[in-house]
This record gives sequence, structure tokens and C-alpha cells, in this order.
Amino acid sequence: MKKSQIAILFLCFMISSFAYGQKAKFRNDICVVQKVRLPINYTEPQERTYHVTTKGAYADNIDPTEKKIYGWTLTEDSPQVKAVVNVYNVSTKSPQKQSEKKEKKDKAGKVTKWTEYHYTNSSTGKGTMLVYGLSNPFKFEVKKSEKEKSKYQKKQEAKAEEKKKDLEDNPFLTADVIEEAAENDITDDGGMETSDLPFVDRISLDKTKRVKTGNFRKSSLAYKEYQNKQHEELQVFGNSYPERAYNTAMHNLNVLYGFTPVNSRFYLKRMKSKKHPELKMWNDACQAAETMFKTFSYNESIDDKQKKFDPIIKYFASQVDKIKKDDKKQRKMRKAALSNLLNILYYLDRHESVVDIASKHVETKKIGKMSKRMKEKAQKQFAHLAFHKMTSCHIESTEEINADDIESEELVEEEVD
Repeated sequence: MKKSQIAILFLCFMISSFAYGQKAKFRNDICVVQKVRLPINYTEPQERTYHVTTKGAYADNIDPTEKKIYGWTLTEDSPQVKAVVNVYNVSTKSPQKQSEKKEKKDKAGKVTKWTEYHYTNSSTGKGTMLVYGLSNPFKFEVKKSEKEKSKYQKKQEAKAEEKKKDLEDNPFLTADVIEEAAENDITDDGGMETSDLPFVDRISLDKTKRVKTGNFRKSSLAYKEYQNKQHEELQVFGNSYPERAYNTAMHNLNVLYGFTPVNSRFYLKRMKSKKHPELKMWNDACQAAETMFKTFSYNESIDDKQKKFDPIIKYFASQVDKIKKDDKKQRKMRKAALSNLLNILYYLDRHESVVDIASKHVETKKIGKMSKRMKEKAQKQFAHLAFHKMTSCHIESTEEINADDIESEELVEEEVD
């Protein structure tokens, strides 16, 4: 072989080695798939009847039939679930002037002092919902050391803490009065006068709006801004509170019982290394998955559509398998491939496959936490589906809904291993 041919072969080998040896870089693309959110309580299909009534000072501002429990029938004739939405009042405090002393030193050491003023205020809407009827909640046992509070629990605790602080900041209230009021608060609720249905839950519908002006060197200017802007914001809040309280009530009823249509969002890892040999195939697989997930509807079976994902699943699985655990250069690529693989399988409701694959990597460095998290997530979802006697988060239904009624689930941020 001629020296020139050897040189060309060597050059090709070096280029190929560089291309396959370079570190791949990725970006997160948001993928959207429509499905139903599974309710907490299991009910037999023939039991899914409900009725909602409203009470309180703002009851006339609410149409209790405007929204629905998805998958259920609204009826006054012996419903299996009854809800009473109480909307009491909206109260707005007097604006409070706040001041803060400021000072600044120039290059010559001269100190300039002044005072800045701003106004704060808040408005609170009071309400609650009482639920009666069926109660058969889903329970998923996890080890206490691994159990974490859900986002919903954290949000509810934050609201309760905010409400408590608001009361404690009131100079006209003592700790004893606040404690006594909390004990007697439930007596204000208007429940069912006569009902043979058992009590299920009491859900707070309280909402608070807080406002603050900008900082001004004259208190009159701060108050003027409050009158022109923040005061109107509180009025808008007060006028909209009954509707917001009702929307919160119906959302919670659907969390308890309804098969709510939602747009779930998750990340797919797109490659952005332009010279990487897998760039086109990798991104084509991502694009195909994103496109096919867009065709999913909460009220249509996905059995036939699942099969179309098989080549994509096979591709990302091959990427995970071909990269060695100790290959530091391709560690990010292996993790990205596994992340894409597990997320696609999860949103196809192939939870047993997620558990099987993730279990192989829970002890692996850099991908262990992600694998463990996806394994536990899939185990819980698989159990929840079995609890509702379903195989996927899709129901066959002709129920008509508005596009605005489809909720968007929060995008879960990834943890770093």
C-alpha cells in the first residue's frame, strides 16, 4: 500500500475517532402529551353521579353547573357525591404606610440620608367546600425514610402558614383569640341540612391578594400610586373571588373523583453537538416522539399508537447499552438516552418496562438517582392504574369539553445526580 493511501486511511481513522469520541451536548425540549389525571377515589362507573350547591353571601354570584366532574353525571336525583360550596365574604384592610431610612456615601465621603415610603395592603376571600358521599382513596405505601411531601401538600401547608402569619400580624388580635377562632371556624360552614351521605372532606377556598407600591421619598406619592393602581387590583380581586373560589372547589372535586383531561409536559433531551455522528438520528427520534405524542387525546385509546414508538424505544435503548459505564466522555450521552427512554415509556403507560430498565441502573453512578426516581414514579402510577382497573391514562368518552378546560400539569424540574 502506498504511503499516501496509508496517510488517508490514518486521517479518516482520526476524524472518525474524534467524531465518535467527542462529548455530546444536549438541550431540554418540552414534550406535551394529553391524558387523564387519575382521581384519588375509586368509584364504579354506575356510581358516578354528583350534585353541587352553593351557600354564603356570594352564592348568587356562582353557577354551580358551569363546570363538571369529568366522567360523572350531574343530577339532583340521589347523587352519590354531594358538595356544598360556601363563599362567605371578601374583606379588605386599610392601607399601611411603611418607611425605610436610606443613606449613600459619595467618593468624597459625604453621607446623604433620606427616607423612602411605600404602602401595603391585602384583601382576603373566605370560603370552604364540604364534600359528602363516596370515599375509597388510593393508597401507595412507601418507606417512611423515602416518603416526600407532594407539591400539593407543600402548597397547602404554605397557604396555611401564610394565613396564620396574616392573622399574627394583625395588631388587634391576640394569640388566644386566634386560637379560639380556629377551633370554632368549622361552625361557620353551611353543610347539608339533611343527608344520608357520609362526610368526606372539608376543603378551604380561602384566597388572599397582597399589594405593595413602589418606593418614594414622599409618602403622598406612594399613597397616590396605591389609589391609582393597587387599590384597583384589590377591587378586581374581590369581584373575581367568588368565581375563583368555585373554580378551586371544582378542581378539588376532580382531584378527588374526576378523570380530568390534562396536558402533561416532560423533557426530551435533544442533541446540540453539530458534528456528532448521532446528531440526525438522535434528533429525528426526538422529533418523531414529540410529533406522535401530540396526536394523543385523553378520550381515545392509545393501544394502536403505542406500537409506532417501538423503533424510537429500540434506538434509545441501543444508545444506553452500547456506552460503557466507565466511559466518562459519553456519560452525558448515556444519561440523556436513558432519560429519553424512560420518559417515553412512562408516558406510553409501559410502567413495567420503566421499572425493569430503571432497576438495572439504580446503583450506577451519575444515573442512579434518576433511575430510582423514575422506578418509584412508575411503580406508583402502575398501582394507581390497577386501582382504577385501567391499563392506560386514557378513557374512551364522547363527553364534550372546551379547550380551556384542559389543565396543564406543572413541568417537573430534573434533579442533578
